[in-house]
Amino acid sequence: MTRRLIDTGNSGINAVISDLAARYPQVEISWTGVIPGNLALRQLDLCIIAGNLLKNACQAASLAADHQVKAGLKFSGKTMLLTVLNQTEKKVKIGSERDNVVANGRVGIGLGKVKSFLEPYHGRLRLTFSPQALASGGGEFRAEVLVPNALEAPREF
Repeated sequence: MTRRLIDTGNSGINAVISDLAARYPQVEISWTGVIPGNLALRQLDLCIIAGNLLKNACQAASLAADHQVKAGLKFSGKTMLLTVLNQTEKKVKIGSERDNVVANGRVGIGLGKVKSFLEPYHGRLRLTFSPQALASGGGEFRAEVLVPNALEAPREF
């Protein structure tokens, strides 16, 4: 059986997702939305931001009963919303700064890096955990990236 290739509209993010799909073959990654060519974020910044969130989600989903990672990209005017959603087997505690996550007794430091890469774009990272009735204490983890003015103005002749 071969995996369906995901086309996000961005070759860098396509490569990140393909790499994660190979590293976590048990995880089903889905993507909705298209990354436009006039994105104001640099390719490297976008790959670090989305790649870190997707990698964290794949790691957690690989240990969960539900091996799915759902990512979506939406725009409202020039504002971009990137959402990454996954299930966890263990309870996740989100720190007071909402960028410090403790899962399985380990602190996630990559989310601080995501936050630092969002700063030049005045972007925000929002993390939420919704517990579910699981004996393990697990639930649904959601990371949302909001970037105002994420689209460049069209160039005129």
